[in-house]
Amino acid sequence: MSVDLEPPVLTSRRSLDVIVASDDRNFLRFAGAVLDNGGHRTVRSTVVPQRIDLLTRLHRPHVLVLDADQKAVVVAEVCSMLMARGRTIAMVFVGDHSSTPPNLPVVARWGSPDHLLLAVERAGDSGEWTNVAGAAPSPL
Repeated sequence: MSVDLEPPVLTSRRSLDVIVASDDRNFLRFAGAVLDNGGHRTVRSTVVPQRIDLLTRLHRPHVLVLDADQKAVVVAEVCSMLMARGRTIAMVFVGDHSSTPPNLPVVARWGSPDHLLLAVERAGDSGEWTNVAGAAPSPL
């Protein structure tokens, strides 16, 4: 299920610390540039649960942008690991329509840069463990 956002109205006036996790190098560059240009600090990573765990401990991000096109078990492992450690990190899931789990609301990976920026800022403003659609991550 893809989340169709209204025209962007950027809400955050503070700089957010964001980890972008994807195995797609082009998306990491794209998302990093969008978020950096939006005034946020980004750290880029592959989707390796132990690496994401280490980065969240080192950088204490406000938001994790997670590529939901990874194997469902890896996405579930990242979410479970962070919740088990009591990390309060807002989540934004990104992906392509064709390969994303059907029950997971996502922002289109190659959609408008403003929509990605808006999703991250909304998640950062919420300060909760939620994704852009406002639903808690469910087991996949």
